[in-house]
Amino acid sequence: MIIRRLKWLLVVMCGLLLSLYIARQPLSTKLANHYLHSHNLQVSCLDWSFNSWRSIHIESLCLTAETFSVTLQDAYVDKSAIYITQLNTRLHDTKGSDPQPVVFQPLSLALPNRPLLHIEKINVEQSSLLPQFSASLTENKLYDFSLSGDVIADVNVNSSEVQVRVDLESPLLQELLPSLVTSLTGSAGIVFTGERAAIKAQQQLAANIPYQSCQLPLQSAGEIQLDIALNTQKVVADASDLTTTLTPVGCETLLPQSDKVQLNPLIMQPWGLTFPTVINFHNGLIEALEMSVHSHDQLSVLTLREVQAQVQHTTQLKSELSFAHKSAQLGDITLEGTLGYNNSELYWDTSLAYQSERIPLVEFEHRHGQLNGDIKLVMGPVIKTLSFVANGNVHSVSLPHVEIKEGQLDIEGVVDFSDVLSGDAKAKVTVPELKFADGHSIHNQLDVNAKLGVNQQLTLDSRLFVEKFNHSNAQLNGITSQFTVSTDLERGEIFSELSGQTTLAQLQLPDLVINDVSIDSKVLQSRGGAFEHYIHAAGIEGVLKHQYSPQEHPYQLVLSAKPVTKLQPVLAQLMPKLQLAEGDVSVTARGDLNLQTADFSVQLEDVSVLYDTHYIDDIDTQINGQFSSGKINIAGSKVAVGQVRSGVVLSNLSAQLQVIDNEAQLQDLNAQVFDGQIHLPLLKLSAAPQQLQLNAQSLDLALIAQAGRDAGIELNGRVSGIFPVTIDNAKVSIEQGKLFNAGIGKLKVAQNASIEALKAQQPSLKSVIGVLDDLTIDTLSSDVALTSDGWLTLAVQINGENKAQAQPVNFNYTHQENIFTLFRALRLSDEITQKVEDALTKQEQSP
Repeated sequence: MIIRRLKWLLVVMCGLLLSLYIARQPLSTKLANHYLHSHNLQVSCLDWSFNSWRSIHIESLCLTAETFSVTLQDAYVDKSAIYITQLNTRLHDTKGSDPQPVVFQPLSLALPNRPLLHIEKINVEQSSLLPQFSASLTENKLYDFSLSGDVIADVNVNSSEVQVRVDLESPLLQELLPSLVTSLTGSAGIVFTGERAAIKAQQQLAANIPYQSCQLPLQSAGEIQLDIALNTQKVVADASDLTTTLTPVGCETLLPQSDKVQLNPLIMQPWGLTFPTVINFHNGLIEALEMSVHSHDQLSVLTLREVQAQVQHTTQLKSELSFAHKSAQLGDITLEGTLGYNNSELYWDTSLAYQSERIPLVEFEHRHGQLNGDIKLVMGPVIKTLSFVANGNVHSVSLPHVEIKEGQLDIEGVVDFSDVLSGDAKAKVTVPELKFADGHSIHNQLDVNAKLGVNQQLTLDSRLFVEKFNHSNAQLNGITSQFTVSTDLERGEIFSELSGQTTLAQLQLPDLVINDVSIDSKVLQSRGGAFEHYIHAAGIEGVLKHQYSPQEHPYQLVLSAKPVTKLQPVLAQLMPKLQLAEGDVSVTARGDLNLQTADFSVQLEDVSVLYDTHYIDDIDTQINGQFSSGKINIAGSKVAVGQVRSGVVLSNLSAQLQVIDNEAQLQDLNAQVFDGQIHLPLLKLSAAPQQLQLNAQSLDLALIAQAGRDAGIELNGRVSGIFPVTIDNAKVSIEQGKLFNAGIGKLKVAQNASIEALKAQQPSLKSVIGVLDDLTIDTLSSDVALTSDGWLTLAVQINGENKAQAQPVNFNYTHQENIFTLFRALRLSDEITQKVEDALTKQEQSP
C-alpha cells in the first residue's frame, strides 16, 4: 500500500516537473520580471534548456530598460564557467522629462564565488553617444577581466572599488578623436569607488591646427589626473606634469616682408602651454589659479591668473592677464590687466609699459625709447570699441639726414567698429631739437586731432609749430602751420579736401630779413590732387595752382607787387642805394613741375627807381619767354624806358630783349640824348668781353656844353659820331672813336669868367682868344678815347671864321677829363628830384 502511494507520488512529481519544464519559458520570464521590476528592467524573451544534468543552454535572453536593451544569444552556463557567444547592446537616447537625480553611494559589492565569465563577442550598436563597436571579454580569474577588440582594457572589481586600465590606442577611442588629432598613444587608469572616480592618464598626443596658409603642429606628452566627485559633479584636473608645445610651420608668409628677418626668430619657434595649478570644474564653472603660454626661448610669456569661466547656460569669463616680452628686436613689453567675457561681450582692460634701446621693426638707430598707457577693448554683438591713452618718449633717433633729440608722444582716442569704423583720436608730438644734415630746428610741436564719423567722414585737424629753424645760411623764426583735412571714405573713390594756413614770423638771410610771411592753401584730392596756394610776403602777393597726378603736374603761378614800392623794405636790405618810386610789377607762369617747364610773362608798368643819383623813370615792358631743360628762351620782347638820368639824360629808351639758352642780349637799342639819337645794334647781357659800335646822330652841342658848363665855352650846332665800345669785366672803354659836326655851328667864349681871368693873367693871349668870342664853325671833328677808369680824351679840330673880325680860324684843342667824376657831380633836375621825393614820402607814410 505504501509502495503504491509512493509510486503515485513520484508519478505526480515527475508530471509536475515535466509540466514546469514544458512551461519554463513563460514561467521564467514572469518570475524574472517580478524581481527586476524594482530596477526598471524587463525580460522580454527567454529561451533556455538543460544541456546536460550540469549545464544550461540559453538560446536567447532579451533584457530592456529605458536607456538600453540587451540581447544574449547562445550562452552556456555550468558550475565552472559562463560562456556567451554573442551579446548585443543598444543604447537609447532619453527624451522628455528630466531624469531623477541619482545619489551615488560608496561601493559595497557582494562578490560571491561564481563561474568565470567569457563573452565571445559584445556588439554595441551606434547611438548619439557612441559609434558602433565590438569587443570580447575574458575573466582571467574571479572579478579580473580583460577586454579586446575595439576596446582594449583590463578591469578589476573589488568590493569597494573598480579599477580599469584602458589602452588609449583602442580603435573606439581613436575613432572618437577630432580630425585635428593625428595620433594618441598611452594608457589611462580609472578607479571607481561608487561616489568618486579618479582618472590618471599617461598620454602622448599629436595634432595639426591649420591657420590660413600655415600649420600649427601640437605635441602633448605627460600625465594628467582627474578627480571626479559624482554626487557634487565636481571635477579637479591636474595637468602640471603635462608638457604641451605648439610649433608654427610655414607661417612666414603671414609676416610683413620687411620685418621677416626680425620677427622670424621670435615667432617661428615652439610655444609651450602649461597649467601649474589644478583646474576645477563644478556646475559649469571652470576655475584655475594660473595658466600660461610661453615661447621656447622664454622671451615671451602670456599668463592668465584667477581664471573663472562659466560654460553652462550662459558663457562668462574673467581673468587677470599679463604678458611680458623681452628681446633685442622688440625691447621690453609688459601688459597687465583684466580679461572678461559676459553676455556675448569681451572686455579687455590693460596697462601697457614698453621700453627699448631701439624702436622695433625700423631701420634707423635710436637710444632708449619707452611708452606707457592704458588700453580698453569691448567686443560684443552691439558694441565694439577700443579706447587708448598713452605717452612715450625717446632719447634720440637717427634717420637719414635727420636726428631727433628727446622726442615725446602723447596720444589718446576711442575707436568704434560696431557696424562701421568710427571714432576720434588726438596726438601731440614734441621734439625739443631736430638736427638735419645742413641745419636744425628747436621747440618743434605737432598736434593732430582726427575724427571719423559713422557716415565715414574723416576730419583731421593739425597744427605744427617750430620756434626756430636754421638751414645753411637761412633762419626761420615762428613757423606755424594749421591744416584741416576732410575725406569721405564711404565713396568708392576717396575724395579729400584740405585747407591750411602757414605763417612765418621772420625769415633771416645773410643780407635780408623778411617778416610776416603767410601762405593759405586749399587742396582737392581724388585720383590726383588740385592745389591752390595764396602767398603774401615782402610786398608780394601770389597765387600758385597746380594739379598732381602720376602722369603730369601742371601749374599756374601769378605774382604781383602793386605798387612796386611795397618791395622797398626788402630791396633796401639788398641794395641800400636803391629806392623804388612808383609802378607795378607782375609775373605769370604756367608749365609742368615734373618736366620743369614754364611759359612765363613779366609785366612792368610805369616803374620808376632811384639808385644813388641815377634815376630810371617810366619802365614799361612785357617780357614773354619759356623755360625748359634748365634753359630760358625769350623770342623777343620790347623794353621801353621813359628816362634815364645818370649825369646825362637818356630818354625814350627802347630795345628788343632776346634770350637764347640763358644767353641774354638787347637788340636795336635806341635812346634820345642831347636832343639827338644814339643807336646800339647789339648789347649782350653777360660777363663775357664784347665789342660794340655805338652810333650817335645829331647831338645838340648846346646841351652838351650845358652838361659841362664849367669848361667856360658855349656851343651851338649838332654833331654825330661813331664809337667803338669795348666791355670787359664790367668796365667800358672806347678806342678810335670819331665825332664830327652836322651843319654849321657856333662857338662863343665871350663874357666867360674863366676866359676873362685867363686874358688878365696873360695879355699876350688876348688877341688869340678874342677870335673865339664869336666863331662860326664850318668843320668840327674829334678823336674820342675813353679809358676803363673814366678818363675821356678829345682831340678836337675846328675850322671856322670869326665873322665880326673877318678872321678865318683853325683851332686844335685836346681836352681830357674824368667823365665818371663829372657825372657824379651832376644832379637831377629840380622837377625829377621833387617827383622822387614825393613818391618816397608817400611810401614811408603808408601803413
